[in-house]
Amino acid sequence: MLLCGFWSAAVGQAQTLNLTNSWSIATGVRDYVTSGTTERGIAINPVNDHVYLISRAGVLRTKVLEVETGAELLGDVYTELIAGGTFPLSTIGVADDGVIYAANLVNPASESSQYVIYRWLAEDQAYDEVYRGNPSDGMRFGDCLDVRGSGLNTQIAVGSANAATDVRFVIFTTADGNTFTPTAFSPAGVAGGALQKGITFGPGDTVIGKV
Repeated sequence: MLLCGFWSAAVGQAQTLNLTNSWSIATGVRDYVTSGTTERGIAINPVNDHVYLISRAGVLRTKVLEVETGAELLGDVYTELIAGGTFPLSTIGVADDGVIYAANLVNPASESSQYVIYRWLAEDQAYDEVYRGNPSDGMRFGDCLDVRGSGLNTQIAVGSANAATDVRFVIFTTADGNTFTPTAFSPAGVAGGALQKGITFGPGDTVIGKV
């Protein structure tokens, strides 16, 4: 079952955060929501309030949903001819300017099994590749992704797994707005796989992960 919730802050001296369920889609009600592992990536576009859901049930699709109700909107994000990797698409994120980024999953990454990040300038446009390569040999990439900023200030964070090396996560940055370059990080005291299942940018240079 797919659930969508939002954090709300209670006003007062001590702040309390509560996660409430805004809407849900029961398994099997829509053919792109299953009880398996074919749905992994989901993101909200801050510009148009659309929700993007990647599904590999039957065929690869990125569905467009309405943020308040979960209603299915007309037209999917174009994903034809996307292929390669363990999963051709796995994770998705949206920059502050509404540009969409999504990536495959590779386990492990190598020169013959390359990590690929795609970009859509708008959901009704075709994609282009902004990165194709091997961020760190022998590592698994594609379980989590976060995006922040816009234009030349866009940053993409990706967690890693397998602990083949001491690389724990990778930050992708761009100098020209069209291609991204990876920088691998190996912080001391962070266990292998600590950022595999979830990663998000915090304030400044902070990155937060979930085992």
